Amino acid sequence: MVCCITLVNVETMAQYRNLFLYNYSAGKAVGTLNDFIDKKYYDGFHIDLRHFFKDEYSLGFRIGWNNVKAVLDRQSFQTEKGTVSAIQTRYMSSLPVVLNAFYYPVKGKLLIPYAGGSLGLYVMDYQKWFGSVAFKNKSFRPGISPEIGFLAPIKKSEIGVGAFARFNYVVYSHEEVKNMIYLELGLSIFFGDKIGKEEVKCE
Repeated sequence: MVCCITLVNVETMAQYRNLFLYNYSAGKAVGTLNDFIDKKYYDGFHIDLRHFFKDEYSLGFRIGWNNVKAVLDRQSFQTEKGTVSAIQTRYMSSLPVVLNAFYYPVKGKLLIPYAGGSLGLYVMDYQKWFGSVAFKNKSFRPGISPEIGFLAPIKKSEIGVGAFARFNYVVYSHEEVKNMIYLELGLSIFFGDKIGKEEVKCE
């Protein structure tokens, strides 16, 4: 007689080797950046890859894009090219290319909280238009972004959802903007490959 026994490590099944996350976020600027964009809200998306080198720690990278646009009423403005009467349109976008590290204090639960952050370069794109007259500035600046959030795996699958809060600080100064600071709240969809697999033993 052949007897097959399925061995499942319940706790291990909640562990991941790698995670791929797609994030959507909306954000609020702070300080001079908030004034520049006329108190409008940011939105953006990010792709995030995390590798677990230990059960509770991951390292990875993130690349994304955040953008905001503000349109001011027609006014007369003094510029380097003279006085211009026009509708002013302002754009500010950031493209972070950063490394990240996270700590996961609780594993094997319905919700997996985490805390950590990212460090790297932000590609900054400043634009200010007076009608068809444009003033632009693009630069690469260092930045840091602490982050907290949670992941909620969908039962018996390798996908799930999550939510996060992120604080971004970029060392950036141009015209009206003195340092770039904005807060993000976002939602995630993630895909992961789990370490724990069912083992079948036959005797």
